Amino acid sequence: MRLLVMIPKLSGGGAEKIVCNLLKSFPSHWDIDVLLRDRSQCCEFPENVHVLDIKSESALSYFHYLKRSKKKSVYDVYLSHMAFTNFMNLISGRKSGKRVLTIHNVTSIQMKTYKIGFLYNLVIKLLYNRADYIVTVGEDSRNDMITYYGIAPEKVVAIPNGVDVDSIQVCRMEMPKDGIIFGAPVVCSIGRYTFQKRFDYLIRSIKSVKDKYDSVKLILIGEGELREQYEQLIKELGLENNVVLAGWHENPYSILGHADMFAFCPDFEGFGLALCEAFVCGIPCITTNHPGGIQELMQFSGNSSENVILDTGILTPPISGENGIEQFAEAIIYMHEHPEYAKKCVEYNLRRCDEFSLKTMSEKWIEILNKVTTL
Repeated sequence: MRLLVMIPKLSGGGAEKIVCNLLKSFPSHWDIDVLLRDRSQCCEFPENVHVLDIKSESALSYFHYLKRSKKKSVYDVYLSHMAFTNFMNLISGRKSGKRVLTIHNVTSIQMKTYKIGFLYNLVIKLLYNRADYIVTVGEDSRNDMITYYGIAPEKVVAIPNGVDVDSIQVCRMEMPKDGIIFGAPVVCSIGRYTFQKRFDYLIRSIKSVKDKYDSVKLILIGEGELREQYEQLIKELGLENNVVLAGWHENPYSILGHADMFAFCPDFEGFGLALCEAFVCGIPCITTNHPGGIQELMQFSGNSSENVILDTGILTPPISGENGIEQFAEAIIYMHEHPEYAKKCVEYNLRRCDEFSLKTMSEKWIEILNKVTTL
């Protein structure tokens, strides 16, 4: 198979990490090209994967390359990730090759955070049915495409994200570097410092935990445009000794694996890759019940105005809702004060590792890409 994979860049987030892992797990006899806008940071790939250099990062150059390759029937499948490349994949024509789009979020909710989200919504409704297949990262994302955007159900398939279980479990054994000082309890979270992740609310919940456990430590692994706001909030709340903005780390699992618990509280999420990584790292998890793949991962359906104690961990109401901060703080305290329950959560989730392994995900992707070529 001749495959072109399109994504704006290969660094900075969960979607990019997934694409890097997929490219390494596709069959070695496939001939794969990768088309990026930003080539400044790239993964190391097998010999059958080639990163293209089109000499320009402009949208016009990107469009022209796609247009020419489709006229020349260069690829069997054009696989795009993220909104920009999904649009490019569709508007550059379909003279040859199948077009597969990938959705990494609950799109209708994500678009509410964009100033021109209404315009994106209109374009999606007009264009996305032209795709041969649309792959979402969870059932919530799939249902969103069908019910909100009117995409034909037979064109949309959900393939949950997967993680490299063996690699993570090795990496978690390393001791953390950079002088990160632990406390008790140690709460860790991973993600970009953006509005969607709601780390501002998580920081506020730590203020409530500190009232009972003065040595509580929150370690936020990530980076983003809200760093300065978080730094200011930490000072305002007097949490300089309790909250660490750790930045990105080459091996975040060395920190995650030595924490007492993982906290996850976005307003919405496509799937929740960081939660899967925490499961695999063997630490108990607390998460809000937010739109996305969270109910699939936590094995819960429905809504609750109270914290729910599950085999998988503690599920809280949205942290941005009424009493959300206090409820999340109560969950952290509960997990810390009930070590036997925390241990059972860890054991339960470790037994589920195959569900969200890279192998399971890549097998489903290979099946879909082989299938689309026969349409």
